[in-house]
Amino acid sequence: MQKTVCMLTSLLLAPLPSVQAQDVHFLVCPEVHFYDESCPLPQGPHVLPPPPPPRPPLFPPETLARDTPPLMRQLLEQPTRANAEAFLRWQAERHARIVEVQTLLHSLQAPPRAPERE
Repeated sequence: MQKTVCMLTSLLLAPLPSVQAQDVHFLVCPEVHFYDESCPLPQGPHVLPPPPPPRPPLFPPETLARDTPPLMRQLLEQPTRANAEAFLRWQAERHARIVEVQTLLHSLQAPPRAPERE
């Protein structure tokens, strides 16, 4: 029994190399503050907080159709007067081309035949 007690005592007194102390904090401030006193900021080198992350775009590519025209995307991303004017010029060119094609198709279409009388 004396051998067992001696062995247990040596195990309890021997330092354990793998055990490390933990840094435990229960409160934000190291001191207790009453009556809405805020915790003072730690004094030391003044480090600016990192800038906030950039806001996500209002119209990310995954929310637009794959065939959205580049001028439309540019106008949605940067709604400036120049972008709006460029988009309107492009739309006017498209409209003029559609009217031209429709006029050509109507001119090539044979006139309807009058019903034959017997």
